[in-house]
Amino acid sequence: VTSKISDEELPFDDVYDLDAIRAYYTSKPIKLGSRVAVVAGQAIKVGCIWLFEEKFKPQEYKRGEVLKNTVSKMGPVFVKLGQTLSNRPDLIGKEAAEALKSLQNKMPQYPDEIAYEMILEELEWDGPISPAHKLPAGMTAEDSAASRPLFAELSLSPVSAASLGQVYKGRTHEGLDVAVKVQRPQMLPRIALDLFIAREFLAWWEKEFDSTALTPDIADSLGEGLFAELDYRKEGNNMEEFERAHADLEFVRVPSVQWKYTARQVLTTQWIFGRPLSDLTPTEQLSMSAMGVESSVVQLLQTGVLHADPHEGNLLYGDDGLLYFLDFGLISRMEL
Repeated sequence: VTSKISDEELPFDDVYDLDAIRAYYTSKPIKLGSRVAVVAGQAIKVGCIWLFEEKFKPQEYKRGEVLKNTVSKMGPVFVKLGQTLSNRPDLIGKEAAEALKSLQNKMPQYPDEIAYEMILEELEWDGPISPAHKLPAGMTAEDSAASRPLFAELSLSPVSAASLGQVYKGRTHEGLDVAVKVQRPQMLPRIALDLFIAREFLAWWEKEFDSTALTPDIADSLGEGLFAELDYRKEGNNMEEFERAHADLEFVRVPSVQWKYTARQVLTTQWIFGRPLSDLTPTEQLSMSAMGVESSVVQLLQTGVLHADPHEGNLLYGDDGLLYFLDFGLISRMEL
């Protein structure tokens, strides 16, 4: 597989293959060692600050914010690992767990120019992205005048950013408001390398401390999930499967996938006008909670098709009073 951002040939694709990843990175000690040094350096920094602030009063602590910001900059593997551990205060402590919970909402964005380049390349478009965007390299104003833009509108900056990509708001020429999710660059090699490092650390931890909680299985589970999320076309299929499975629930909705504007690293879906639970009135919160509980019961006991990450950031109370599920990088399937 050739990375979209470099000419590096990778001996693995979008399926998690531990043996192939191990063989590749153990044959590249400089690349592996450089990344290990970065990860270790950040871990030591956080650890030193954490211990130093033990002498402070709890209301003076800054270490939770330092932990969150450090993890958010380390890439999708460590963000997902942090999100996983945020649900285990018994392992990492209540303070650290609370700090890591906010990783579910906002992440630093990457340069817009790279995202635009990704959109053009993935959708095989050689014209302008939208009337407000700069022309692609090599295109003149005369060419642009003769070429219809890909989108009628597209925001000049992302409206949100997550661990794997960032989202722009757009509008099609048919007048449909859409969300355009664009994957971060170099995700495949970055994820594979960080998974290998995390797994080796967890293997060492398991052996040294006879741990039954922090084991290499955590990294393997993350790896299988993250590799599956790298192909946005799979997410589009997940959305449609979930919608079909819950068609009898009249209050459950899933944004429609716009396949014309979707590829492996670009996913375009219907834009949902709505609000998260925290922005609702008490009456609306009660209504949304009731719909959420009922839909969860149906997923578990009737359809066996489950949204794998139903936190607040992935649920919206629509302006139409319906419950919208977002982000279908992963769904779980149960035999009933």
